Amino acid sequence: MSNDRDFLYRLAVMYYSDGLTQQEISERLGISRPQISRALSRAEQEGIVRIEVVQPTSEKQHLEQRIAALLGIERVFLAGQLVRMGSDRERRNQNIALAAARILPELFEGKANVGIGWGDTVYRTALSLDYADSTTETCFVPLIGSLGMRESRYQVNSIVDRMAEKMRGQVLYFNAPAFAIDAQTREKTLHQEPFFSLLDTWKHLNVAVIGLGVSVEHAGFPFGEFASENIERLRSSKAVGDILGQFFDADGNICQSGYEQEYLGFSLSELREVDQTICLCGGTPKIPGMIAAARRGYYNMLVTDERTGIELIEVLEG
Repeated sequence: MSNDRDFLYRLAVMYYSDGLTQQEISERLGISRPQISRALSRAEQEGIVRIEVVQPTSEKQHLEQRIAALLGIERVFLAGQLVRMGSDRERRNQNIALAAARILPELFEGKANVGIGWGDTVYRTALSLDYADSTTETCFVPLIGSLGMRESRYQVNSIVDRMAEKMRGQVLYFNAPAFAIDAQTREKTLHQEPFFSLLDTWKHLNVAVIGLGVSVEHAGFPFGEFASENIERLRSSKAVGDILGQFFDADGNICQSGYEQEYLGFSLSELREVDQTICLCGGTPKIPGMIAAARRGYYNMLVTDERTGIELIEVLEG
């Protein structure tokens, strides 16, 4: 009898669904407890009973899901407070970079083209990545030209090269500044063969990794790279942040920086079309920009630190 599938199903319902003990089932059916035990094992072997082990949702996971819902994006990853040295900004950025270095390889897996932006956290992430075990056909490309001569966080070719090296992937460089000398120089660059290859890759991006900059009201803005009249223009337009050198206000609308005719990079409107755009950023001054960019669809995944996550909730919930 214990081998009959209907009997096994009936027994499994009594034990797992009705909550009867093996002793109670024994008394009802008039068979021994060892027989019941063997029959339940048999029900599991034949697929009548399927046991699933579910990891409990942690408080951190609840926070991640809550922030994602408030921002209207797909995923949020909260970095723990592992780094204790340095300024508050440095600690947050390094914590985010360590978390991103753990998360990104899985997101890169099987992808053809990955675009990389700039910024301190993106740069730190490239340094924090472990070397992949095997080579990949994934191609890593810059999403913007470089800025300045001394700031490593704005040297995109260097960041892309390091990521491609760590991931054992392919690389395509963009040997141009983020802002050309003038509009004529920009047009020349756009019509040169090297840019055509980059443009073709941009059209087929699977993943984009970006940073998010602060407004002109906060420390960390690259004042030395912008003319004073353009800084004032951004201040008067109430820009709350930038992505890939493009500034936007609290509603996500593009602000005129004065460099539009010289800009050499991936546009924010194009960024909205990428399947997975991961923003790596944190810090209190960046919260207005993080909210505006998420709601406008400039990114759909976020890696930030726990403190910034809590501050986001406080702001978003009023």
